Amino acid sequence: MKKKILYLIGLIIILSVVNGASAFASVSSFDQIWMVKGDKETTAYTEFAWGETPWLYLRLPAAPVGFGWNSSVTSDWLFDDTWQGLSDKNNNAKSYWLRLSDWDTLKQVGTWTVDASYEYAKTGQPSVFGYGSTAFTVTAVPEPISSALFLLGGTLLAARQYRKKRKNNMTKNLMVFLLGIAVLAFAGNAFAATTTNFGATNDAYVYEGSNGNDNFGSATTLLVASPSGSNNDYWSYLQFDIASALTNQTVTAADLYLYCTSTSSYGSRTVNVFDTANNWTEGNIIWTNKPSTGTADGTVTIPKSGFGAWYSWNVLSLINTSEAPQSFLVKTSSTGNTIINFASSEFSTASLRPYLKVTAVPEPISSALFLIGGTMLAVRQYRKKRKV
Repeated sequence: MKKKILYLIGLIIILSVVNGASAFASVSSFDQIWMVKGDKETTAYTEFAWGETPWLYLRLPAAPVGFGWNSSVTSDWLFDDTWQGLSDKNNNAKSYWLRLSDWDTLKQVGTWTVDASYEYAKTGQPSVFGYGSTAFTVTAVPEPISSALFLLGGTLLAARQYRKKRKNNMTKNLMVFLLGIAVLAFAGNAFAATTTNFGATNDAYVYEGSNGNDNFGSATTLLVASPSGSNNDYWSYLQFDIASALTNQTVTAADLYLYCTSTSSYGSRTVNVFDTANNWTEGNIIWTNKPSTGTADGTVTIPKSGFGAWYSWNVLSLINTSEAPQSFLVKTSSTGNTIINFASSEFSTASLRPYLKVTAVPEPISSALFLIGGTMLAVRQYRKKRKV
């Protein structure tokens, strides 16, 4: 009897699948799923400081051919395997950026997991689902001023107790110790990393073909292409004035951000960034006088129909803070008829214009000499007063 029941259950399942009774047409993962540090950004991060807001970046795989599917995504945010909140969207898009609206209330130091799912749905058709997961950590760094006040307050309290017990020549040493603590507290700020977004001061594209002597410095987009079978390349150039803002600082991270406004639908393209000579301006650069090309660093693949999204290139190895201005070339190494358009500094929406994101810390030797010199001066003034 039991065998007959199991046989019937198995037969029902098989018939249900054959007749399309299942609501799941297929299951596949996301093309891309990771954490980023802002809306429309695509650079992956696994660690976030206490004051930063993590965003979940999702890129869906292509919908089944021949159907006008509507897409939606849902994400569950968990801390220490405990559900904390949900974020979802149904924009009918290929790429999504999600965050917890009450992150500042829910955030905790430690490891977070985000489980996400998508659905392609169409009336009269089985839905297509997919799933994915990613993780990140939140770290806590004591706020410099609070830490300094804590150190100074604790040291002063200790000095007060010490003086009550022993009133002798050790007071001088205590004062020197206090100065050392103050120096250390100040150093927390003196050596802190800062991140700055620099907008492009000059940008333009050049064209190799019949318009090779034309200037496109006032164009609202930057074109990148390498058509097959002809000398009709499009190269784009950008300049950023970073030298004056980074005097006596060491750059620890640098990323070039470009917003893709449109692409042709012939396929994906690999886009590279090079450093170049800076002897050009957007008002005079043309194909025949374009600057010399240096070494390449960042490489990014722009997918087919990958418009409406930010792309970033790691250009740290190309940064030279003594060079004014910093100059880059953006071009593709893929041959084909796809033309990629990026927003330029003349683009109508200011928030979509190109920028260079630079993180830097004060140059160690200069900062150290400043701190040591200041401490020695303070000690010298104190000794003069004690001798009076």
